[in-house]
Amino acid sequence: MYHAFPALLPAGFIGVDIFFVISGYLISSIIFKGLEAGTFTFAGFYGRRVKRIFPALFLVLAFTYAVGWFFSLPDDFKRLGQHIAGGAGFASNFVLLGETGYFDTSADLKPLLHLWSLGIEEQFYIFWPLLAYGVYRTKGRFWLLAALIAIASFGFDVHLTHSDAVSAFYLPHSRAWELLVGALLACVMMRARSFPTTLRANALSAAGIALLIIAEFRINGSSRFPGWWALLPTVGAALLISAGPTAWLNRVVLSNRIAVLVGLISFPLYLWHWPLLVFARIGYAGTPPSVARVGVVLVSLLLSWLTYRIVEMPIRRRGLVGLKVASLCTLTLAIGYAGINTYHRDGLEFRTVARANRDLTTALNYNYWTSANCTRRYAVEPCMMNSDHPEVMLLGDSHVNHFYPGLAANPVSPKIINVNTCLPLDGVKLSVAKNQAAYACTNRDNFSFNRRVLEDYPSIKVIVISGWWKENLDGGNPTQAFKDTWGEIDFTSKIPSDAGLDRTELIFRGLSRTISYLEARHLKVVFVPDTPYIEDDMRTYCAIGNPLRAYSDCSMSRSKFEAGLGSENAMVNRLKQAHPDLIVFDARQYFCDSDRCYLSRNHHFLYRNENHLSVYGSALVAQHLAPLLATLVSSGPVKAVSASLTRQ
Repeated sequence: MYHAFPALLPAGFIGVDIFFVISGYLISSIIFKGLEAGTFTFAGFYGRRVKRIFPALFLVLAFTYAVGWFFSLPDDFKRLGQHIAGGAGFASNFVLLGETGYFDTSADLKPLLHLWSLGIEEQFYIFWPLLAYGVYRTKGRFWLLAALIAIASFGFDVHLTHSDAVSAFYLPHSRAWELLVGALLACVMMRARSFPTTLRANALSAAGIALLIIAEFRINGSSRFPGWWALLPTVGAALLISAGPTAWLNRVVLSNRIAVLVGLISFPLYLWHWPLLVFARIGYAGTPPSVARVGVVLVSLLLSWLTYRIVEMPIRRRGLVGLKVASLCTLTLAIGYAGINTYHRDGLEFRTVARANRDLTTALNYNYWTSANCTRRYAVEPCMMNSDHPEVMLLGDSHVNHFYPGLAANPVSPKIINVNTCLPLDGVKLSVAKNQAAYACTNRDNFSFNRRVLEDYPSIKVIVISGWWKENLDGGNPTQAFKDTWGEIDFTSKIPSDAGLDRTELIFRGLSRTISYLEARHLKVVFVPDTPYIEDDMRTYCAIGNPLRAYSDCSMSRSKFEAGLGSENAMVNRLKQAHPDLIVFDARQYFCDSDRCYLSRNHHFLYRNENHLSVYGSALVAQHLAPLLATLVSSGPVKAVSASLTRQ
């Protein structure tokens, strides 16, 4: 429900926490009972896990790979190969953790995103049977082992949620406590030997469902999760299970035929539904209409039932156990190898879809984050320079970085340096809601770093300033990946007189102080308003690799783009009034005609994603910006240059 209709169930992601408790309870019960009965063997345990998990997993991985083969561009297919390898090796959580960041693809477009939870579960079951067996052999206590590890894991989870929430979400040692809550429940219920009385059972189930309802209404995407908030769904699930079959809710609601049927097909349903929803989103170039999402859910149910009846049930039957386990392991290793091979061969560019979109592929693949000599000197990324005597410095976030490739390659351009990727706001510090330690611009005056660069290179004569002004001025999140990783950006002043000002005023004052500092050093400052962009993934917007729609040069209404520029335009006008010598270079005219703004031309992408220029787009800007910069570098005082530009 959460994946198909998130607005109806905004905290539906707590279903994973409920699943961890159920899994910990069920599997631990099997282990404990087997140990006490003397029938437990590691070969038997892991053989049952293989037969339970590998059939449907291999089927879904193979299906996803086949879809990617026919429709994905190389960079997408390369990433999919990595995800397939991670899924086959039960390491998806680590793969996804390594991808989080500013340029990461939106989670809505990763067809195997959901396998992170399967990875955590299976990582837990690599070690938990071994620990349980060791405790049993040494006549220790299951509950004490589970409790100690759970407490340590929960403490680590709470700590990490405040400092690095993404890692807390994906790491097995910060999630193990949820599985161990189920394991502890298994210990308690084994010792109890009977279920609670009807009255007590109803109280437990009512308390459990109440906690789940509270969690659904109190937890949202901005909550520090998992951490303390995860106690609500975890304890709620444990209470529901502990109530047993005599509780009315468990007996009537959770045991009705529909619920039982969903339970029977739950694992293949878990595997099938998310890739199909992602492919639907790609096909519709955005969120599919409600009727389409209902259709995807129904198709997922049908495929899950067929997988259960045709694939899972025959494999679970007795006989040829060794052959079945060996065959399933071989197939899963094979699809995992196919994923690794695809990743290491850069998405298999010989495929038809890749050959047909070679120019687009080049635009999407290009990475212009570092040059070795710059990185060695400053040990930051991005760090780019094409001369030891740069004459122009790019200053700003990634929306100034993307001008570097075009300028560096342009024959008339002066020599360029571009260091750091933070807004140059003198006296203003930036922070984020989550993972502050990992955010490069956190809690520092970012312009102070750029002062050092200016002191190192007295050859610099011109500064180009740009940034993603609208998103920062209006308080939005730059990308979904940015939101998932760091949350919203917060601006606070280091100057007492600016205390209490809103972000719009803080950004203006910080930027104005920066320009004043640069002008005081007799540097010429060029301000570049942001280039056009869309607010969706470019691949879906432009129907790239989309079986339902043919690719065509993608564009948007110029009026739609300009409608959202009020705050940015107002800031530019204020800056021009405060700094009469400021030179404003508007690159938008090279992307737009009177009616449309274009993200591609002649089958060449102007962008590498929805808001960053490709090399082709960067070169387009450089055709017009490079001559201006060359004039500024070689000219006299800035007032004379400004007057000349005004006459032109």
